[in-house]
Amino acid sequence: MATIVTAPAGKTALVTTEAVKSLLSLSNDEQDPALTILIGQASSLLVRRLGRPLALQSYTERLRIHSHSQGINLSNGPIVTIQSITVEGQPWAGPLEEMDVSRTMARICAPGLARWRGWPARHYPHEVTISYTAGYLLPGVEDPGMLAGMLPGQPLPLPDDIAGACLSTVCSLYHSAGRDQTIKSESEQGVGNTVYQALDPQAGSIPPDALAVIDNLPLAADGPI
Repeated sequence: MATIVTAPAGKTALVTTEAVKSLLSLSNDEQDPALTILIGQASSLLVRRLGRPLALQSYTERLRIHSHSQGINLSNGPIVTIQSITVEGQPWAGPLEEMDVSRTMARICAPGLARWRGWPARHYPHEVTISYTAGYLLPGVEDPGMLAGMLPGQPLPLPDDIAGACLSTVCSLYHSAGRDQTIKSESEQGVGNTVYQALDPQAGSIPPDALAVIDNLPLAADGPI
């Protein structure tokens, strides 16, 4: 299986500087460059943990489909539009309907495949190439509106819970800057004790609340169906 990005995202930051400043109660612009770096770092951490992009991009994906296959899982989701499908280099004319596709799970389902019985059974596996657009409309990115294709669609904005996970991660990075990560608590005479949030070593600086969101996010199928 091979996946090629045919139209990369122009922006990958999951939140804006203004949203971070509002959460941290910062009123001036002096820290904007540092916050921009932290936003990029937090966005990358979440995408890496998820294992697939979140930003709106277009792809061409080539797969080999066997006779026992009941559907096709694409590598990226949620699906916004499917532009074209070819089987063994020949265009497949469809039709492709909403009932045939799970946009969130990036899956072309069995009801749609039932119409593909014209494929020559003696030549399995078949090489199938699918061109599609997947991902969310990130903050600050112009809405392209309805995208045409075999299965048209309009991109959805990044869900609030994912944006919240990124904001939480940015705050974690901001407050831990310059601090020894092995120190779990500190005491200051006359002030009190400060206990730092325990982080999963394998998750880097992603706090537990952000991990809970990302690790339970259904964006694409992770195996054959």
